[in-house]
Amino acid sequence: MKKLLFIVLFVSTISHAFAQKKIGLGIHINQTQQTVAFGIDVTSPIILRSFHLRLAANQNLFEGAQAVGEKTRIFGFQEMRLGILWRSAFIKDKLNMYSEAGALVLFNNPKMTDSKTNFGGYGLFGIEVALVRHTWMYFEMGGIGTGASAGKLLNNPGFGNGLIFGAGARFYF
Repeated sequence: MKKLLFIVLFVSTISHAFAQKKIGLGIHINQTQQTVAFGIDVTSPIILRSFHLRLAANQNLFEGAQAVGEKTRIFGFQEMRLGILWRSAFIKDKLNMYSEAGALVLFNNPKMTDSKTNFGGYGLFGIEVALVRHTWMYFEMGGIGTGASAGKLLNNPGFGNGLIFGAGARFYF
């Protein structure tokens, strides 16, 4: 039911942004602890002069072992983020700086933990650089916290916590 709610929210955000013809669509990859993630994001039109909403969906890949002597494996889990960001043009039409903060939910892998979901927050800052018309490359760094731990894996490692580094491309229409 929670996944359905997030899908409906994601689709309605896309629909609203397309109706206003001021939308940012992005693809990205990021790293947190033992986790690599790739995903998509949608950035809303400007609200209140310089603020935007951003909705992101990620597929995370976590590396871990379930028992002593077992080879490490990749465990997948999903993440949804909803944040508000403030963007400022540093060099008009060439370079933007932004900060973003919001809430997130992890949809956990049952082979990693008994908890179906974990809720938390994140904050980051980033730089967008214009490549060609409507296409921007970005780099971002920040922190994420959910308190999630993989209780079914060896040494009960944490995931969805710590520093986050990301890069990607955004297309503004």
